[in-house]
Amino acid sequence: MMEKLNYDIIDLLKLKDEMSNFEYIHRVNALVARLLVIHPFEDGNGRVSRALTNFLYKKKHLPIVFINAEKQRNVYLDALSEINVLELRVDDPGVDLTGLDLLMCKTLKTSYSNIYSGDKMLTNPEKEIEQHRLKSIRK
Repeated sequence: MMEKLNYDIIDLLKLKDEMSNFEYIHRVNALVARLLVIHPFEDGNGRVSRALTNFLYKKKHLPIVFINAEKQRNVYLDALSEINVLELRVDDPGVDLTGLDLLMCKTLKTSYSNIYSGDKMLTNPEKEIEQHRLKSIRK
């Protein structure tokens, strides 16, 4: 399962420029959830999954995200518990990741606004992240 996950990560990185930010975030979430289902490490699965998330986000020029342990830990764990583990094991593309997608987009929105927009909160993080990416490419 880890070997298949590795190839899927490589495939995602090859296709990253052809995907919208949300589609990419969704695919990253699915890969990370699969890693957590595989549970390859006795300890440190959470740290590795967050490192993988930020590594993959960085490859798409998205900001690093932080899960606030005090405020978001339970929401994160609840989002993970909503995912149908059996569907993940068979790589069902229709797996419902709504809770995880929502949490990561909100976290990304906060990270992005803290990094790039000062006190201004973003209303459409995907659109604004893409605009920022396009501006940096043009320079």
